[in-house]
Amino acid sequence: MRVSPAHDPSAMSLYQAFLDEVTAAIWAGDAERAAALMIYPHDMQTAAGKVQVTCAAELAAAGQAFRDSIRRMGATEYHRVCKTAAFDGASDRIVGTHVTHILAGGTYAIKPFANRMWMQKEEGIWKGAGIVSEAMDRDCTILNVPGRSTAETEARQ
Repeated sequence: MRVSPAHDPSAMSLYQAFLDEVTAAIWAGDAERAAALMIYPHDMQTAAGKVQVTCAAELAAAGQAFRDSIRRMGATEYHRVCKTAAFDGASDRIVGTHVTHILAGGTYAIKPFANRMWMQKEEGIWKGAGIVSEAMDRDCTILNVPGRSTAETEARQ
């Protein structure tokens, strides 16, 4: 995924702080806390398709399914590292890129994958507004919204 270089230190700090907070919540099994930090509807996309999550309960279920899938593969660590971030025309929106690292005992459980994410400030709080990931569904279940298939979601749009 190529994004023009954007190295605004304040945008990068906000982006990384957001990644750290959501990553810690998912890893701790608190998908509800992670879901509370998102804007709805929330679009998530991989090469396999696109899912529009309509509420926090759906995203919490998807977050828990993701955590469960990486734990099943033996993951002992989960990290996301900001690569670029910049304010997108206004001080209340950030667009950035990051790499996800999922490790099992000091080695990669799956190959690190790139992501592009949008954040927006809502009532003074930075929240995730959407993500496009290069993760492959065969490696981890990013698009798993229990009770819905990717095809069902795309048909509703």
